[in-house]
Amino acid sequence: MGHSRRRSKGYRVWGLVCTGAVLLAGFLKPLHAQVPLSAVDDETSVSRISFNFVEDVPFTESALEDQIWHTAPGFWDRFTRLLPVLEASEFPFDPLELQRDTRRLERYFRRNGFLHPTIDYPASQVDTVSNRIHLIFTVRRGPPLIIQDIGFYSDENTYVAEAITEDLRRPWIAFRDDLTLETGGRYTDFEGIRIQDAVLTWLQNVGFAFAQVDRDAQIDSTANTVDLRFNVDPGPRGTVSEVQIEGNESVRRNVVLRELPLRVGDRFSAERLSQGQRELFELNLFRVVIADLPEQPRDSTVLIRYRLTEARPRRVTALTGYALEQGALVQGSWTHRNFLGDARQLTASATYSSGYGAARAGGFGALQQKGGSVTITQPYLFTRKLAGVFSPSYMRGEEPRLGIRFEEGEINTSLVYTIYNFRTITFNHTLSRARPLGDATGFASIGMGVPAQDPLQSFDIFNRNVFSLGAAARRRRLSQGAD
Repeated sequence: MGHSRRRSKGYRVWGLVCTGAVLLAGFLKPLHAQVPLSAVDDETSVSRISFNFVEDVPFTESALEDQIWHTAPGFWDRFTRLLPVLEASEFPFDPLELQRDTRRLERYFRRNGFLHPTIDYPASQVDTVSNRIHLIFTVRRGPPLIIQDIGFYSDENTYVAEAITEDLRRPWIAFRDDLTLETGGRYTDFEGIRIQDAVLTWLQNVGFAFAQVDRDAQIDSTANTVDLRFNVDPGPRGTVSEVQIEGNESVRRNVVLRELPLRVGDRFSAERLSQGQRELFELNLFRVVIADLPEQPRDSTVLIRYRLTEARPRRVTALTGYALEQGALVQGSWTHRNFLGDARQLTASATYSSGYGAARAGGFGALQQKGGSVTITQPYLFTRKLAGVFSPSYMRGEEPRLGIRFEEGEINTSLVYTIYNFRTITFNHTLSRARPLGDATGFASIGMGVPAQDPLQSFDIFNRNVFSLGAAARRRRLSQGAD
């Protein structure tokens, strides 16, 4: 009896398992066709986007989301839905774009060194009550594309190191060995383009103005390996034969030429060509500066060109504001970018602090000030690396809390020497003088040693004569992405 009961119980368990398998198979059948599209309509929206990685991938989910058309609501979008005043963003679902999204992701993986990715979305979930879909991409990246060999050739069988002149051979080998792309690593299109551009830039910086570099990636898709071949045609090594300046109207040609590090007869360098572009921008005279090589024969002479668009020579600014201790403020300035020619810049500014509406701590009146300054900047002093700044200023004020009126004058002179980009040495001299005006009783009350019985006596509060030397260095960081 007990044996037959166990057998019948086993049959029932087996029947439940079989029934569950049939139902699961019926449920998984439409999932095999990605998402049961019958459960969505034109009003379906995306609630979330997730990625299920079968293998480790070198990309973040946010990087993959940037590659697809569909988007999902973030924190702010969910918050705005709770506020009837704000209009919530739409996140529509499109079955056709979903298919295209898988293709976009596959192309992204191939560009980044995975030849056989598989992107699918069988785990995506549809909530028919809210008519929203949770997109879940299942990602299998496959094996990476491995670099098997790298070579730089000037022709079919000649290495670049054998083709260039002897004085450039050692620098070329040092540059080539410093490249980060190595055999055994994963190959990406981005890395290939980066190496190609780096080789071209190096050649142009040592004089090969018309160099050409092609990249040939021979891929074995079965073994997942790639042989990289860079075909380099340096062309003739050139010198600057002419400098063309276009677009300068009020700025004299010699002012433009003196800022350029490349002169007629110099060995061509793409880096120095771009440096001249930066130098002209820093004059604050031009809105647009384009440095390039016009159409010309591919020989040992190089014609360089700078195309300019001048900015308006004069500029007027006016500002107003409020400070807690000074009340209402008014500031204004007038600038001439090319004062008396020679790229000299003149700026005259004035400021007035009225004290109106200020918070008077302890019942004292607010500080009132008015003054002005003139700043003259000369960008070229005997050399383009040296600039000078001369700035006299005057200020007159009243401090009710101390019971004084005062005036202060200052002359500031600076010499700025640019060693290299973002690296400067500054020599500065400041000469200033401040003194009270009229009744000086307030100074006697704070221990300044002024006889109270002679309130109209005028004397110096201080004279300041300061010399200073400083240096500044900054690093410019360039970020590079994976694609």
